[in-house]
Amino acid sequence: MYHLTPTQALFSAVFLIIIFMAKGFNKGLKKASGKIESGVPEIDEPLRNGYSFLYCMEMRKREMMYRDGEWVPMYVENDKKNWYIQDKLRKKDIALNKHGRWDFIGKTREMLENNNAI
Repeated sequence: MYHLTPTQALFSAVFLIIIFMAKGFNKGLKKASGKIESGVPEIDEPLRNGYSFLYCMEMRKREMMYRDGEWVPMYVENDKKNWYIQDKLRKKDIALNKHGRWDFIGKTREMLENNNAI
């Protein structure tokens, strides 16, 4: 078994402290600059446009993606007049709102409102 001498242990500890301080400094700079990152590349754009993290994750869970400034279905064409697509999304608690955009309805909307995510 390999044992460190006191000098080696001191240098190892100082090295690790420097690494962790550098990471913390970088995170602090990102927060101070106002840059919003979620760690999930698909939802960084809607976060920058004012949607909450919980709202984005709920949309992503229901196979919706943010493209060209609005939420659209991920695996089907965004045909808002197609009754089949509307019915399929209604089962996922998503429907067209009065502005013609896909939005949550029902219990999901209530949950988001209770968590101040809308």
